[in-house]
Amino acid sequence: MASQVRVMCLAVALLTGLAAYWWLSGGADETVHGMSETPCTKDGKPISGGPRDDWGQLCKFRAENTELLEKEAYPEVVMIGDSITARWPKHGNGFANRGIGGQMSGQVLLRFQQDAIALKPKVIHLLVGINDITGVYGPQSPDMLQHNIRAMVELAQANTIPVIIGTIGPAQDVNWRPQVDRHRWIPFINNWLAQYVKQERLVLADYHAVLSQEDGSLRKDLFSDTIHPNKQGYAAMEAILLEAIQRTTGDRRAPY
Repeated sequence: MASQVRVMCLAVALLTGLAAYWWLSGGADETVHGMSETPCTKDGKPISGGPRDDWGQLCKFRAENTELLEKEAYPEVVMIGDSITARWPKHGNGFANRGIGGQMSGQVLLRFQQDAIALKPKVIHLLVGINDITGVYGPQSPDMLQHNIRAMVELAQANTIPVIIGTIGPAQDVNWRPQVDRHRWIPFINNWLAQYVKQERLVLADYHAVLSQEDGSLRKDLFSDTIHPNKQGYAAMEAILLEAIQRTTGDRRAPY
Protein backbone atom coordinates (compact mmCIF):
# COMPACT_ATOMS: atom_id res chain seq x y z
CA MET A 1 0.00 0.00 0.00
CA ALA A 2 2.80 2.39 0.91
CA SER A 3 4.53 1.71 -2.40
CA GLN A 4 1.32 2.47 -4.30
CA VAL A 5 1.00 5.79 -2.47
CA ARG A 6 4.60 6.66 -3.34
CA VAL A 7 3.97 5.84 -6.99
CA MET A 8 0.83 7.96 -7.00
CA CYS A 9 2.68 10.87 -5.39
CA LEU A 10 5.47 10.62 -7.96
CA ALA A 11 2.93 10.55 -10.78
CA VAL A 12 1.15 13.64 -9.43
CA ALA A 13 4.48 15.45 -9.04
CA LEU A 14 5.47 14.57 -12.60
CA LEU A 15 2.17 15.74 -14.05
CA THR A 16 2.33 18.95 -12.02
CA GLY A 17 5.84 19.61 -13.28
CA LEU A 18 4.84 18.97 -16.88
CA ALA A 19 1.83 21.27 -16.53
CA ALA A 20 4.00 24.03 -15.06
CA TYR A 21 6.53 23.64 -17.86
CA TRP A 22 3.77 23.75 -20.47
CA TRP A 23 2.32 26.94 -18.94
CA LEU A 24 5.67 28.70 -18.59
CA SER A 25 6.67 27.79 -22.12
CA GLY A 26 3.45 29.30 -23.44
CA GLY A 27 1.51 26.16 -24.26
CA ALA A 28 1.92 23.69 -27.07
CA ASP A 29 4.05 25.87 -29.37
CA GLU A 30 7.42 24.10 -29.52
CA THR A 31 8.91 26.44 -32.11
CA VAL A 32 12.26 27.85 -31.06
CA HIS A 33 12.08 31.63 -31.41
CA GLY A 34 15.20 33.74 -31.50
CA MET A 35 15.89 37.11 -33.10
CA SER A 36 13.12 38.06 -35.49
CA GLU A 37 12.00 41.05 -37.53
CA THR A 38 8.52 40.44 -36.14
CA PRO A 39 9.00 39.38 -32.49
CA CYS A 40 5.53 40.51 -31.45
CA THR A 41 1.99 39.63 -32.45
CA LYS A 42 -0.43 42.33 -33.55
CA ASP A 43 -2.15 42.21 -30.16
CA GLY A 44 1.05 42.99 -28.28
CA LYS A 45 2.29 39.56 -27.24
CA PRO A 46 5.61 37.79 -27.95
CA ILE A 47 5.31 35.43 -30.91
CA SER A 48 6.50 32.56 -28.72
CA GLY A 49 3.40 32.87 -26.57
CA GLY A 50 5.53 32.34 -23.47
CA PRO A 51 4.46 34.53 -20.53
CA ARG A 52 8.09 34.94 -19.43
CA ASP A 53 9.40 35.89 -22.88
CA ASP A 54 8.67 39.62 -22.63
CA TRP A 55 9.41 40.64 -19.04
CA GLY A 56 9.67 44.30 -20.01
CA GLN A 57 6.49 44.07 -22.14
CA LEU A 58 8.13 45.76 -25.10
CA CYS A 59 5.55 44.08 -27.33
CA LYS A 60 2.55 45.80 -25.73
CA PHE A 61 2.75 49.15 -27.55
CA ARG A 62 4.97 48.12 -30.46
CA ALA A 63 2.24 48.10 -33.12
CA GLU A 64 0.73 51.35 -31.84
CA ASN A 65 4.15 53.02 -31.80
CA THR A 66 4.86 51.88 -35.36
CA GLU A 67 1.57 53.33 -36.56
CA LEU A 68 2.30 56.71 -34.96
CA LEU A 69 5.80 56.84 -36.46
CA GLU A 70 4.62 55.85 -39.92
CA LYS A 71 2.08 58.69 -39.82
CA GLU A 72 4.65 61.03 -38.22
CA ALA A 73 1.95 61.69 -35.63
CA TYR A 74 4.36 62.58 -32.87
CA PRO A 75 2.59 63.20 -29.54
CA GLU A 76 3.01 66.36 -27.55
CA VAL A 77 3.38 64.39 -24.32
CA VAL A 78 4.31 60.77 -23.62
CA MET A 79 3.17 59.53 -20.22
CA ILE A 80 5.12 56.44 -19.16
CA GLY A 81 4.98 54.44 -15.95
CA ASP A 82 2.97 51.80 -14.12
CA SER A 83 -0.75 51.33 -13.40
CA ILE A 84 -1.13 54.85 -12.00
CA THR A 85 -0.35 56.08 -15.51
CA ALA A 86 -2.17 53.25 -17.28
CA ARG A 87 -5.43 54.09 -15.48
CA TRP A 88 -5.18 57.83 -16.17
CA PRO A 89 -8.38 58.99 -17.91
CA LYS A 90 -7.91 59.15 -21.65
CA HIS A 91 -6.54 62.34 -23.14
CA GLY A 92 -6.85 63.58 -26.68
CA ASN A 93 -4.44 63.06 -29.56
CA GLY A 94 -1.77 65.21 -27.94
CA PHE A 95 -0.98 62.48 -25.41
CA ALA A 96 0.41 58.96 -25.72
CA ASN A 97 -0.23 56.85 -22.62
CA ARG A 98 2.46 54.21 -22.13
CA GLY A 99 1.59 53.00 -18.66
CA ILE A 100 1.64 49.27 -17.86
CA GLY A 101 0.17 47.96 -14.63
CA GLY A 102 2.49 46.20 -12.21
CA GLN A 103 5.74 47.41 -13.74
CA MET A 104 8.79 48.31 -11.72
CA SER A 105 11.21 51.03 -12.80
CA GLY A 106 13.60 48.54 -14.39
CA GLN A 107 10.89 47.36 -16.77
CA VAL A 108 9.94 50.93 -17.65
CA LEU A 109 13.62 51.64 -18.33
CA LEU A 110 13.78 48.67 -20.71
CA ARG A 111 11.07 50.16 -22.90
CA PHE A 112 11.86 53.84 -22.37
CA GLN A 113 13.65 54.25 -25.70
CA GLN A 114 10.95 52.47 -27.69
CA ASP A 115 7.83 53.72 -25.90
CA ALA A 116 8.90 57.29 -25.11
CA ILE A 117 11.98 58.71 -26.81
CA ALA A 118 11.35 57.14 -30.22
CA LEU A 119 7.96 58.86 -30.40
CA LYS A 120 9.71 62.27 -30.43
CA PRO A 121 7.44 63.99 -27.93
CA LYS A 122 7.93 67.53 -26.72
CA VAL A 123 7.70 66.31 -23.11
CA ILE A 124 8.02 62.99 -21.28
CA HIS A 125 6.06 62.48 -18.05
CA LEU A 126 7.61 59.80 -15.81
CA LEU A 127 5.77 58.34 -12.82
CA VAL A 128 7.24 55.18 -11.26
CA GLY A 129 8.26 53.78 -7.91
CA ILE A 130 5.35 52.32 -5.98
CA ASN A 131 5.97 48.84 -7.41
CA ASP A 132 9.67 49.08 -6.56
CA ILE A 133 8.71 49.95 -2.99
CA THR A 134 6.27 47.04 -2.73
CA GLY A 135 8.68 44.67 -4.49
CA VAL A 136 6.30 43.33 -7.11
CA TYR A 137 9.10 41.34 -8.78
CA GLY A 138 11.36 41.07 -5.77
CA PRO A 139 13.14 43.29 -3.25
CA GLN A 140 14.73 46.52 -4.44
CA SER A 141 17.12 48.95 -2.78
CA PRO A 142 16.51 52.71 -3.02
CA ASP A 143 19.57 53.17 -5.23
CA MET A 144 18.22 50.63 -7.74
CA LEU A 145 15.14 52.79 -8.27
CA GLN A 146 17.23 55.95 -8.28
CA HIS A 147 19.65 54.57 -10.87
CA ASN A 148 16.77 53.58 -13.15
CA ILE A 149 15.20 57.04 -12.91
CA ARG A 150 18.57 58.69 -13.57
CA ALA A 151 19.11 56.47 -16.61
CA MET A 152 15.75 57.41 -18.10
CA VAL A 153 16.28 61.11 -17.50
CA GLU A 154 19.75 60.97 -19.04
CA LEU A 155 18.39 59.18 -22.11
CA ALA A 156 15.76 61.90 -22.51
CA GLN A 157 18.31 64.67 -21.99
CA ALA A 158 20.60 63.12 -24.60
CA ASN A 159 17.68 63.48 -27.01
CA THR A 160 16.86 67.02 -25.82
CA ILE A 161 13.46 66.01 -24.48
CA PRO A 162 12.44 67.63 -21.18
CA VAL A 163 11.14 65.38 -18.42
CA ILE A 164 8.41 65.89 -15.84
CA ILE A 165 8.77 63.56 -12.84
CA GLY A 166 5.78 62.76 -10.67
CA THR A 167 5.97 62.04 -6.95
CA ILE A 168 4.65 58.74 -5.64
CA GLY A 169 1.18 59.05 -4.19
CA PRO A 170 0.23 57.89 -0.70
CA ALA A 171 -0.76 54.27 -0.13
CA GLN A 172 -2.49 52.30 2.59
CA ASP A 173 -1.61 48.72 3.48
CA VAL A 174 -0.73 46.85 0.31
CA ASN A 175 -2.60 43.56 0.64
CA TRP A 176 -0.03 41.55 -1.31
CA ARG A 177 2.89 43.13 0.59
CA PRO A 178 1.57 43.91 4.11
CA GLN A 179 5.09 43.93 5.56
CA VAL A 180 6.27 46.82 3.36
CA ASP A 181 7.06 49.97 5.35
CA ARG A 182 5.36 52.43 2.99
CA HIS A 183 5.42 55.15 5.67
CA ARG A 184 9.20 55.12 5.46
CA TRP A 185 9.90 54.57 1.79
CA ILE A 186 7.32 56.74 0.02
CA PRO A 187 8.50 59.95 1.77
CA PHE A 188 12.13 58.87 1.38
CA ILE A 189 11.84 58.44 -2.40
CA ASN A 190 9.72 61.56 -2.83
CA ASN A 191 12.27 63.65 -0.93
CA TRP A 192 15.01 62.27 -3.17
CA LEU A 193 12.92 63.04 -6.28
CA ALA A 194 12.45 66.65 -5.16
CA GLN A 195 16.21 67.06 -4.66
CA TYR A 196 17.05 65.30 -7.93
CA VAL A 197 14.61 67.39 -9.95
CA LYS A 198 16.09 70.58 -8.48
CA GLN A 199 19.62 69.37 -9.21
CA GLU A 200 18.83 68.49 -12.82
CA ARG A 201 16.55 71.50 -13.38
CA LEU A 202 13.59 69.32 -14.24
CA VAL A 203 9.94 69.88 -13.36
CA LEU A 204 8.31 68.07 -10.44
CA ALA A 205 4.62 67.16 -10.47
CA ASP A 206 3.87 66.73 -6.78
CA TYR A 207 0.89 64.39 -6.80
CA HIS A 208 1.50 63.23 -3.24
CA ALA A 209 0.73 66.71 -1.96
CA VAL A 210 -2.77 66.81 -3.45
CA LEU A 211 -3.67 63.18 -2.72
CA SER A 212 -2.61 63.01 0.93
CA GLN A 213 -3.78 64.32 4.28
CA GLU A 214 -1.57 66.31 6.63
CA ASP A 215 -0.22 63.13 8.23
CA GLY A 216 0.77 61.71 4.84
CA SER A 217 -2.05 59.18 4.64
CA LEU A 218 -4.21 59.04 1.57
CA ARG A 219 -7.44 60.96 1.20
CA LYS A 220 -10.00 58.18 0.97
CA ASP A 221 -12.34 60.36 -1.07
CA LEU A 222 -9.74 60.46 -3.84
CA PHE A 223 -8.94 56.73 -4.08
CA SER A 224 -10.65 53.68 -5.51
CA ASP A 225 -8.48 51.29 -3.46
CA THR A 226 -5.33 51.43 -1.33
CA ILE A 227 -3.09 52.73 -4.14
CA HIS A 228 -5.05 53.88 -7.21
CA PRO A 229 -6.81 57.25 -7.45
CA ASN A 230 -10.46 57.41 -8.43
CA LYS A 231 -12.03 59.87 -10.89
CA GLN A 232 -11.79 62.73 -8.41
CA GLY A 233 -8.21 61.81 -7.56
CA TYR A 234 -7.18 61.91 -11.21
CA ALA A 235 -8.91 65.26 -11.61
CA ALA A 236 -6.72 66.63 -8.82
CA MET A 237 -3.64 65.10 -10.46
CA GLU A 238 -4.65 66.48 -13.86
CA ALA A 239 -4.43 70.04 -12.61
CA ILE A 240 -0.89 69.36 -11.36
CA LEU A 241 0.05 67.71 -14.65
CA LEU A 242 -1.18 70.57 -16.84
CA GLU A 243 0.58 73.12 -14.67
CA ALA A 244 3.80 71.08 -14.94
CA ILE A 245 3.47 70.89 -18.73
CA GLN A 246 3.01 74.66 -18.86
CA ARG A 247 6.12 75.19 -16.74
CA THR A 248 8.06 72.82 -18.99
CA THR A 249 6.98 74.11 -22.39
CA GLY A 250 5.82 77.65 -21.63
CA ASP A 251 2.61 76.84 -23.49
CA ARG A 252 -0.57 77.74 -21.60
CA ARG A 253 -2.72 75.67 -23.91
CA ALA A 254 -3.50 72.12 -22.93
CA PRO A 255 -2.17 69.74 -25.63
CA TYR A 256 -5.59 68.23 -26.31
